[in-house]
Amino acid sequence: MAVGRGLVKRVLVDRLAPPGQELVPPSDECHHLVRVRRVQAGEKLELLDGKGGLALGEVSAVTRNQITIRVTEHLEETRESPLQLTLGIALPSQLSTFDGVLPGLVQMGVSRIYLAPTDFSGRLKKAPDRYLSRLETIVRQSLKQCGRTMGPEIAILKDWQSLCARMAEENQVNLVYHPVEETSETPDTLTRLGLLIGPEGGFSDKEIEITRDHGFLVKGLGPRILKMETALIAVAAWAQSRYGDLGA
Repeated sequence: MAVGRGLVKRVLVDRLAPPGQELVPPSDECHHLVRVRRVQAGEKLELLDGKGGLALGEVSAVTRNQITIRVTEHLEETRESPLQLTLGIALPSQLSTFDGVLPGLVQMGVSRIYLAPTDFSGRLKKAPDRYLSRLETIVRQSLKQCGRTMGPEIAILKDWQSLCARMAEENQVNLVYHPVEETSETPDTLTRLGLLIGPEGGFSDKEIEITRDHGFLVKGLGPRILKMETALIAVAAWAQSRYGDLGA
């Protein structure tokens, strides 16, 4: 059963019930669907659990503060890119900067996001678990907007060395973007790619040396200096255009 992605309303649920059974979405989802989206009984919805599960459902009842949905069909459909794209990012000076760009990275099909402090980056001024919880909320809301079934894994690592070591272990090729004249060639085909983006002040010489020690290729971003949030979307779009599903 095909449903037009641009027309169907999506709802996030904690778990997908079997076909034929009913479920009640979390209270915030119910509020949004009842008060903002104004769903009606009999309306078709798409259900996401944020872990890869996807189903179709029909609204069976609507009250003032709650809706009940009958699951009609589980879908075996992948909406994830064939490219496993990892972004390594220096903590921004203002965390709200990353909050603003995260929905775009979800839409771009990024698989993993690692944040770490650098010599010229910002610092995390709150408990990591609290900040990660906030990012997870942004990811879940972004999934509804773009229709992906899984959000990116996000981790905050203690230092730049740890971030580079993890990415070197996980990816076939890793690129670090830094103002250089050299041009690093990448293979024609890849399934696991890592990209490093620094803070507004760039990477220190020591940090570039660390990336080289871990086998990263250094690549420039062109003749203009890009803000971090612009660079992140630019490199993700390039990667998905060349190796993923953007425009496929």
